[in-house]
Amino acid sequence: MSRKTVVPGAALKMDALVQHLEDRYKARQFEVQVLQIQDGALSGKLFQMKEASDNSWLSSVKNMSGLTTAATLKLIAQGQDLEMEVLGGKWLDKVAVGAVSLVVLWPLIITSGIGAWKQNTLLDELYESASLFLAGGSSRIPSTPVTPPPPPRPLTRCPGCGQPVTGAMKFCGDCGHKLA
Repeated sequence: MSRKTVVPGAALKMDALVQHLEDRYKARQFEVQVLQIQDGALSGKLFQMKEASDNSWLSSVKNMSGLTTAATLKLIAQGQDLEMEVLGGKWLDKVAVGAVSLVVLWPLIITSGIGAWKQNTLLDELYESASLFLAGGSSRIPSTPVTPPPPPRPLTRCPGCGQPVTGAMKFCGDCGHKLA
């Protein structure tokens, strides 16, 4: 699957797309940065993200085992159109771990394979999310309509002990008297 496309008439949506992606991936604990591209007639943005980790030792282990992921989305305005290209990062660590695993630590070949799969999945997800946003859809899971809770049933009193009970109760929670 190609991860480069030109979206007709979407140049004006570039800032909104970047904000959407920034919110989405920051909420998922990714480190995000946005860089401006300005080179003569070319104008655009680079959206870069990488998987974040709170613990430095965990981050080191993920790096050494090829389990970290990162991605870049390059957006270039071409008149009214928007060229969008998803670029992968963090592939070199998977190749290096795979090469070392063949010679020294063969179990690492599993982690490098998992890392490559995670990386490819992240790139596909970023491309799909940006494409859906630019197409006017949403890459978020559709929300189900919120139904208001049923109105509270009127409180009445238990004929046995006088404690408050609701119409939904079959027995008093205090004395156990059977309610009609």
